[in-house]
Amino acid sequence: MVEHGGIFALMFVGGFALSLACIPWMKKLAFEYDWIDRPRGRKQHDRPVPLLGGLAIFLPLPILFFVASVLPSEATFDFLVMSRLPELVSLFAGTACILMVGLLDDRKALSWRAKLSAQLFAVLILIGGGHCLRSATIPFLGPVQFGWLGCPLFALAVILITNAINLIDGLDGIAGGICFFAALTCGIISLNKGDLPIACIGLILSGSLLAFLWFNFPPASIFMGDAGSLSLGFLLGTIATSSVAVGGGAGQRSTTMGVTLIPLLPFAIALVDVGLSVIRRWISGKRVFLPDADHLHHRLVAQFKQPRKVVLIIYGFTALLSVCAICLTIFPGLQSRPWGIALTLALSVGTVGGVLRLYRVKYFADAVANRPHFKFLDSFVLFEKNRIRRARSPEDLLALLESGVRHLDFDSVEVRNDGITVSRWVHPSPVHSDHPRRMRQMQLGLNGYVAKWTIPVHDSMDYQDALTFSWQEFMTEVDSRLRHFQEAPQKSFAKPIHRTGKTRT
Repeated sequence: MVEHGGIFALMFVGGFALSLACIPWMKKLAFEYDWIDRPRGRKQHDRPVPLLGGLAIFLPLPILFFVASVLPSEATFDFLVMSRLPELVSLFAGTACILMVGLLDDRKALSWRAKLSAQLFAVLILIGGGHCLRSATIPFLGPVQFGWLGCPLFALAVILITNAINLIDGLDGIAGGICFFAALTCGIISLNKGDLPIACIGLILSGSLLAFLWFNFPPASIFMGDAGSLSLGFLLGTIATSSVAVGGGAGQRSTTMGVTLIPLLPFAIALVDVGLSVIRRWISGKRVFLPDADHLHHRLVAQFKQPRKVVLIIYGFTALLSVCAICLTIFPGLQSRPWGIALTLALSVGTVGGVLRLYRVKYFADAVANRPHFKFLDSFVLFEKNRIRRARSPEDLLALLESGVRHLDFDSVEVRNDGITVSRWVHPSPVHSDHPRRMRQMQLGLNGYVAKWTIPVHDSMDYQDALTFSWQEFMTEVDSRLRHFQEAPQKSFAKPIHRTGKTRT
C-alpha cells in the first residue's frame, strides 16, 4: 500500500503532535483534580507525578481515525466497510471500557478482582463484535483449528497481555517504550497486509506514544497510570491475537509458521516477566495477584544501578524482536529457512537465559527455605489492610503501627509531629541483636506526621526485601486512610498518645 504512505505518515505525525499538545494540559488537569501519584510506600519517585498520561496517549486516536475515515476517497481510501464495523466498534468500545476502569483505579485503587471483572466484560464486548482466535499455524504442529476453544484462548491471551503491560509499568519509560515498538510493528505489518484500519490505529498510537515518552523517559514528569498500561495492553493484545484484527476479515490470518508467536514478539519481555512472577510467587508461597518489588526491571536496576541504562537495554531487546516480527511477516519465506528458525530459537533461548541469570539459582533455593515467612508476610498485609479500613479514627489508625514491633520483629516504630513524639512502640527483646540496623521514615497524611522505624538486617536479603516491601504496602494504606480522615472536616486528632517500653499485650 505504497500509494497510501503519505496518509499513514500523516497519521503518525498527527498522533505525535496531538499527544504532545495534550500532555501539558493533562498535567495541569491532574494536579487540579488530584489525579497524581504521590511518593510513598514502594514508589521510587521523590515528588508528586500526574497520572493522566494514558488519556493523552488515547485522545488523538478517535479524532485522527475519524479524520482518516471521512477524507475524500480520491485523496485517500474508504476503509470503514460495513462488514468490518462490528469488529472496529467492539475494539474501540472495549478499549474505552478499560480506559475508564483504569482512570478509576488511578483515583481509587480498585481491587484486582474488580479490574479482572472489567477486563472479562471488555473481552466479551470484543467477542460479541466477532473477535476470536479461530485458527493458526503453530511451529512443528502445522495448521490448527481451535473450534470452540478459540474464544477462551483469545480471552486468555488478551487478558494476559493486558496485565503483562500493567505489571511491567514499574519503571519510567518501560511500558511506554514496549507499547511504542508493538504499535509501530502492528502498523507496519498491517499496512503490508492491506489491513488499513488496523494500520491506522497502530501508527496513530505509535506517534502518540513517542510524544509521551518525551515526558516519561527517566526521570518522568508524567505517568500513563493504569488507565494507559491496561488500555494499551488490551488494545494491542487484541490486535496481536484476534483472527479478524489483522488480515481483513474473519479467519484470514496468514498461514505461515508461528502465527501465534510472531505478533507477540514485541511483548516478549513483558510476557516473560509475567511468567517469572507467577513461578517465583508460587515457589515462595506468595499470592499471585499481590504486588511485589521483584520484577525483571527491579532486578535489572539492582544489577546496573542506572534506571536509564535499564530502560535502554529493554528498548534494544524490544526493537530487535520487533524487527524480527516485521521481517518474518513481510518475508514469510524466512520462516521456512533452517537458519531463520535457528536464529529465532537462539534469540529466544538467549533472552530467557539472560533473564533467569538475574534471579540466580540461589534465589529459588532461598524462596523455598523462606516460604513460610513469605506466606506470613502476605497474610500480614491482607489482614492489616482490613484492619486499616475498619479504623474509625486517626488514633485507631496510628495504634495499628504497633504491628511492626509485635508481628514483624521491628526494634521500634515511632510517630512524630513537628518534632514531638505522638506514639512510640519498642520491642522488649530485639531479634538479631548482633546484626546491623536500618532506620527508615515516611511522611503520613497531610499535617506533617512522620513515621520512623528501625529494623534488624536479616540473613536472607530476599526475605529482607520482602519484609521491607510488605511494610511499605502497609504504610501506604495507613497514609491513604489517614488522608481520608484529615480531609473530612468532622475528624480531628485527640491528644497525643505516648507509648514507650514494652509493646502492649
